[in-house]
Amino acid sequence: MGRVCALAIRDCTNDIAKAQTRPTLSAGRTDGAYSNGYRWQLDVTRLGNAADWKAWQTGALRITATVTWQEGSTVQSRSLAAIRIVPVARS
Repeated sequence: MGRVCALAIRDCTNDIAKAQTRPTLSAGRTDGAYSNGYRWQLDVTRLGNAADWKAWQTGALRITATVTWQEGSTVQSRSLAAIRIVPVARS
């Protein structure tokens, strides 16, 4: 594994750690760029169906962080994923 790949994995790890500690986290996608030119994307998806979320007091979110960069003429990317258990809001 090269230095660039190692930096990308570090960035993914940091993104997931930040998402894991947010007080609130909702499903969706955000993206942007780091100062080093790498692009990042954070996808949060609900696991289970609507009935699961209604039946249980907690739900699961999959957090996937992807970092993409240009290496010569090739686009490279690395992704890491984690699961976060969250309380289900009741109305």
